[in-house]
Amino acid sequence: MPHFHRVLSAVSLTLILLLACAAGGAEVTINVHADRVVGQASTYLTGACIEDVNHEVYGGIYSQMLYGESFQEPAASGSFKGFTATDGEWKPTAEGVAVDGGAGPKLVTNDLSLADGEASVEIRFADDRPGNAGLLIKVNKPRAGADNFISYEVSLEPNGVLVLGRHRENWEPIRRVPCKVPLNQWVKLSVKTSDRTVEASVDGAPVLKYEDTQHPLPPGSVALRAWQRPAEFRNLTVTSNGQTRTFPFERSDPSLDGGVSGMWKPIGTRTAQGHFAPVTDHPFVGTLSQQITFTRGQGEVGIENRGLNRWGL
Repeated sequence: MPHFHRVLSAVSLTLILLLACAAGGAEVTINVHADRVVGQASTYLTGACIEDVNHEVYGGIYSQMLYGESFQEPAASGSFKGFTATDGEWKPTAEGVAVDGGAGPKLVTNDLSLADGEASVEIRFADDRPGNAGLLIKVNKPRAGADNFISYEVSLEPNGVLVLGRHRENWEPIRRVPCKVPLNQWVKLSVKTSDRTVEASVDGAPVLKYEDTQHPLPPGSVALRAWQRPAEFRNLTVTSNGQTRTFPFERSDPSLDGGVSGMWKPIGTRTAQGHFAPVTDHPFVGTLSQQITFTRGQGEVGIENRGLNRWGL
């Protein structure tokens, strides 16, 4: 007998036994016909993450193998190769990328885990309005929202201050150190990290060194972030395990760009092009559904999901 038939039989038998127990002790006869198939199990059932939650067991698309399975996350402003934008309007520029600010937009590098190494980026402020911009180091669980992530933050304020803080689904300020941040010029911010230490320098000059003896963070990704003000970024590099990786801020295939739910990515084969949009008409759950429209070319278009933080399913 196929395995899933045995599983269904076992579940059915368990339910029958439970009903028998509830019958007040009356004598019950159970006949099991192992060679009789009474139903077919869908090949799309995963059976993963069987979890007791308030006397419920759920699986299938709600098995938590996917991150953003109900397509409720807003579409990113535009996709860049090697990044996931969890907030904000990130736009390519002639030299790098720019963001208009707001409540902490994040542009997170994909498939990167920094433990011991260094990240650096050049930042430019056009004016001295309040706010800051800089690097997030050891990023984990990034989601839409001002503090919905875990990481260290090392940012610059245009009034001449370097800010060090820690996010653990919150904001924990650690230090503020004066430094030179000239306006309308590219300023290089570099951050070195190890198991417990964070060191920052601005334009090659050391600014601070901090040892985290209370809540050292595990390895994680690197991200750009701005808080309540516009900023421009260029020349992002990350050195880890003796290898340096440069991120050129290249747009993903523009023929596949558009309104893709924030935790998903558009894909296509051969010359196929498509249009993607969030729609509110009869969503399966919540307020949104993901619409995929094949527009032209040969091949297929679709969306893909690599699980939480793109670590795999």
